[in-house]
Amino acid sequence: MSRLLITGDIHGSYHTWQRFKEMIIPEDTIVITGDLFDTRCGRRQNFDFQPEQIRDEFAGLANPKYIVYGNCDEESFYPQQGYSCLFYFNGKTILLRHGHVKDSFSADIDVVIQGHTHVGRLEKTGGIIFLNPGSMAFPRDGVASYAQIDPDEICLIRYKTGAVQKRMKLA
Repeated sequence: MSRLLITGDIHGSYHTWQRFKEMIIPEDTIVITGDLFDTRCGRRQNFDFQPEQIRDEFAGLANPKYIVYGNCDEESFYPQQGYSCLFYFNGKTILLRHGHVKDSFSADIDVVIQGHTHVGRLEKTGGIIFLNPGSMAFPRDGVASYAQIDPDEICLIRYKTGAVQKRMKLA
């Protein structure tokens, strides 16, 4: 069964990247909501800050991938991406963006996935599902999290325990 495995706002934390990579299975599609590398203002004095290693490992993953730039990512560090991305999963139209740039979207969107706030969110408003996986590395609400979308369901998951924090049917 294929699923979308979703994270963002890792900000160059190699330890966190390694934990995320351990969750990936061959059938997964990887979705990154931005600020994976944080080359603009990263914690360069911290030994865990290893954006080059993360970039190389991310590029080497055989899984399908979708990634957008965050406000702390430099385009030159991982070229040819964008600030938003439209893709399809299980018949649903998904808009991926970091969230720091406000772009409009049409009513044809079923799911909006974005990061930036470092706070997990899963809710439906006006017929559109909004998902923010939060941050596994630097959660601003004290709850480290990530998300996954299976063919029938979206889950916001607590990183440390694996417990589902919130779930919603993908209908």
